[in-house]
Amino acid sequence: MSRRAALSLALALPLCSCGADRPAREVHPEVEPARLSSSALGATVRALETLDAVRPPGALTQLRALRSDTMRDPASGIERVRVFLELTEYAPTIDSARSAFEELRSALDADGGSSGRIEPAPRERVERVMSCFDWDPPGREDLLSYSDVIRLEVRPGSAAPATAEAGAAAEDTPHESVESYVRAAAAQRIGPVDLSLSTRTVAPGVADHRFRIAPEQVAARFTTADIGEFLSALEHGSPSARVTELKIERSQHEPDVHARRGWTFEAELTVRGTPGESGTPVLATH
Repeated sequence: MSRRAALSLALALPLCSCGADRPAREVHPEVEPARLSSSALGATVRALETLDAVRPPGALTQLRALRSDTMRDPASGIERVRVFLELTEYAPTIDSARSAFEELRSALDADGGSSGRIEPAPRERVERVMSCFDWDPPGREDLLSYSDVIRLEVRPGSAAPATAEAGAAAEDTPHESVESYVRAAAAQRIGPVDLSLSTRTVAPGVADHRFRIAPEQVAARFTTADIGEFLSALEHGSPSARVTELKIERSQHEPDVHARRGWTFEAELTVRGTPGESGTPVLATH
């Protein structure tokens, strides 16, 4: 071995040993913040707007009940929003009623996969759909009917772009417990409500706190406009809240099946937080 090679080896050995003695740097993978759950309320509004726009001529469409929920596949992490519409089509013949129903199904399926939906749905759209949509059209006494459930999978919407004003206001927004937040919104439109809480971890360091909401009085009855205003207030009152489950149906305690104030509901409000939060989590409000 040449003198130069021996000198290079002698210098390299101490460097290698120094590196071996140094503890390896611990690498922490970056965790991206999980996006808020998609809004079942927004998907429902989109479905009802489409239903209203494509009602077949020569037939009457009765919406008897609806359900929607936000589901996440635990294996793939892919999220989807399901909407179930319990419909009855009325027409002069059974065949024409069935044909009208299938026409509605095709139009709703096509619209469910389209993009461009903004979440949360603007308050005026929610209130317009829930107050103006004709759930129970008159004039069907002499018609024949076909009933079934249309099941849709609605593509998750995109978050509405934040404005500079909203960003500035977020620095000093008030906070309150979710329970008081829900009860305050309900007091103006619904009255007393029952709340129950469950928590599910959706990502490292991220948990969804889910609040089941139902009228405190079993026999309480509402208009669909009342229900829509309440649900819209829940989503628009806080940037971290989404309605992730919804059921609206005729109340069994209302004898008049055509009464405007004859509906009841159940809902789930999901608030993004951290695992292990004790008690009722708090959220920022607008």
